[in-house]
Amino acid sequence: MNIPVKKILIVGGGLIGWWAAVFLKKSVPNIHISILNSQVEDTYAETLEPNFANYLQLIGLTEQHIIKYTDGNFAFAQAYFGWLRTGNNYFHSADGLSFDYDAVEFNQWILKLRKNDPSIKIDDYSVSAVAARLGKSPLRLNKKPIAALSFDLGLLKKLLMSYALDLAIDVINKELLAVELDSAGDIDFIVASDASILTSDFYIDASGYTGDLIAKAMGVAYESWSAYLPFHKKKISVVPQQDSRLIPFTSLQLTQQGWLKSIPLKNKIVCEYIYDDALLGAENGKNAIADFFVNGQDVNFYPGQRQKIWHKNCLAMGAAAITADGFSHSPLYLAAVTLKQFMAYWPSHQQFDAVENEFNRLMRTEYESIRDLHCLHYAVINMQAFSTNTFWREIKLPESLQYRLDLFMETGRALPDESTLLHPSQWIHLALGLGCWPRKYDYIASHHSDDIYVQYSQSIKASIQASIENLPDYTDYLKSYIS
Repeated sequence: MNIPVKKILIVGGGLIGWWAAVFLKKSVPNIHISILNSQVEDTYAETLEPNFANYLQLIGLTEQHIIKYTDGNFAFAQAYFGWLRTGNNYFHSADGLSFDYDAVEFNQWILKLRKNDPSIKIDDYSVSAVAARLGKSPLRLNKKPIAALSFDLGLLKKLLMSYALDLAIDVINKELLAVELDSAGDIDFIVASDASILTSDFYIDASGYTGDLIAKAMGVAYESWSAYLPFHKKKISVVPQQDSRLIPFTSLQLTQQGWLKSIPLKNKIVCEYIYDDALLGAENGKNAIADFFVNGQDVNFYPGQRQKIWHKNCLAMGAAAITADGFSHSPLYLAAVTLKQFMAYWPSHQQFDAVENEFNRLMRTEYESIRDLHCLHYAVINMQAFSTNTFWREIKLPESLQYRLDLFMETGRALPDESTLLHPSQWIHLALGLGCWPRKYDYIASHHSDDIYVQYSQSIKASIQASIENLPDYTDYLKSYIS
């Protein structure tokens, strides 16, 4: 008989471990969940993707909970400062930008117009991007808001921990001492720091990059992405909000040594500097950056993925499974997607290898699409020949990304694949916004004159401007939203 597992032990007391505990218990109430609350180092803040509200609903939380209890903030866009040769800034939003004209896709007629008008900016066609620039809230325009959520990681963890107690999740406040495997290579039991023996049907490794279960005990190797995502250091500094007006967007500032990410919350701003040791030693900008982060936290991270996310009776999550470099797709979001997919392939005591293999194949597709999107940022810098630092031009592109870019530059189209995390439009709009404009557009766009597209473009912009004028100030909106 194929009997589903009924007992899961989670190893790791970071945010990912607690999220997994609550998510699984809410999704499968009759399952027994234990968490070995061993120490896992978390950073300060993350920004959740716009569709993360769907995952929050699965565990009984809402955007209001995040905003109110985790020093949360909406992010209507991600601003790119200093990335364009023209000196312009780009605000990348979650808007679909579905302004097709008859059978001609939006990105195709925009390409045609830009041949004669290089001043065209893709973010002028996004309500969220324009609202973010002006410090306004576009949420009144949508029944379901299209906005990312920024939050204090420690506060969300506390919220999940209190939630776990209500769900009768078994919390074991001990450290991991040892892992014992059986003759088949499955985890037989683990030993806690007080020498107690802990057993389970299935185990989740949320211990961080070290992968105490899946790597140290079970020997599943880690594939480095350092050739594609070269930075491996992060400095983090937290500063209080200096202005009474809240900032409704995250931002990325390009520098010669790396890039700065700013995550505004309600009461503070979390600044992250992602860099490489050798570049930080260069003179340009060294003093200003070093001085700003002198009292900050230093974090080492290792971009890459585990060769197998699910191995025998163990599932890796968080940094034990994948680490990227922070451009998009937060670790918590990736963990939630991993768990949702895992539930579709729920393990049993008589597991078929084909089930495990198919899960790993699908997750590799998802993770590598994220890797390619992050590497796209370095690729567009190279294509613009914008940076004077030779380091930026030495980044290797994955074959899959090189193929995507070749196709995009010839057709203005993005390659569809099995990934559920990335829609082709995200590739297109990010590439266009960062100054990567294809050489050609579809022949079908020639069926209409430029004048037709100019009129259509002007009508879209006029409609957006009319809507923006009636939008509330974001700071005032958030105060009323919380109350």
